[in-house]
Amino acid sequence: MKTNEEAPMKGWLSEKMEDPEFRRHFEREGAAEEYLTQVEQLMERMMISRSKLAAMMGCKPSNITKVMRRSNNLKLSTMVDIANALKQRLRVVLEDAEGGVLIARTPSWRPVLIPGDGREAAAGGALKVVPDEATTASTQPDCLAA
Repeated sequence: MKTNEEAPMKGWLSEKMEDPEFRRHFEREGAAEEYLTQVEQLMERMMISRSKLAAMMGCKPSNITKVMRRSNNLKLSTMVDIANALKQRLRVVLEDAEGGVLIARTPSWRPVLIPGDGREAAAGGALKVVPDEATTASTQPDCLAA
């Protein structure tokens, strides 16, 4: 149920979103907030504390606290590391900013072990992630298909 205060706020936000700098900041903060809220909910369901998450990631608990308090600029690499520690996979989806319509589809990716030059002997080669040909072929425009 909408309150009398929501209508002016919606108008104010619509007006502010026309400013590219405001919109950029708003979208960045919104994406980080959405991600961290999901992480908090998942940690609660899995009964994982910040300290335990830090131990799982091999970092100091204070680093996790800084991220969860939204006091750091959240990097994509940090998001992936947290997701991996929680045995999750981070998915990134692009949506049309005006209508919410999906405008890009992510192909499936698979790990491939590439024979190394000797430096990766312990792993038996370098790990490289490549697109799955079956999925990639269906997502490429005809002019890009080999």
